[in-house]
Amino acid sequence: MEYLPIFLRARDRAVTVVGGGLVATRKVELLLRCEARITVVAPDVHRELRELVAMTSRRVLRHAPERFEPRHLDGAELVIAATDSAETNAAVAAAIWRSEERRVGKECRS
Repeated sequence: MEYLPIFLRARDRAVTVVGGGLVATRKVELLLRCEARITVVAPDVHRELRELVAMTSRRVLRHAPERFEPRHLDGAELVIAATDSAETNAAVAAAIWRSEERRVGKECRS
């Protein structure tokens, strides 16, 4: 099995979507139906995603028009890497691992 289907209650959860193309647009549409709070991180976004951002409350969906940096993960409970760049997707994964290692380290020292 190549993919693991998961079910996750996303309502009112902070979600970061890295990428602004059609795949990211589909992910954002699904997350909006789940009533998540979404931040899209991408220098530019597809026209459909730009329209979604324009017609949705900023509290629910916002666009950070920047290249991905680890700080974009601050506060995120779920992160989706949806770019066509293997390098960016790997940077997102690495940032998640580093963030998780710091969190676990803090818990162990407490």
